[in-house]
Amino acid sequence: MIALYIMHRDGVPDEDRRRLYQHARLGMVEQDAVNALVHLGVRVSRVGDDVLYFFCSRNIPPRARLTGTPRRN
Repeated sequence: MIALYIMHRDGVPDEDRRRLYQHARLGMVEQDAVNALVHLGVRVSRVGDDVLYFFCSRNIPPRARLTGTPRRN
């Protein structure tokens, strides 16, 4: 379930991943299995700025992001 969550979120910050592992009480073998998803092309880790960009840019139309024009409601 943790691996599916991380894949759905397109990676999570390292601190959040560590907390997920602790709350799920995953052993080192299970943690290594989730971390090994990187070798299959899954983005496991995410830098904090990427998360901010993801949430800020989700509801802004692509044209407004590229040109800096205000968003119309």
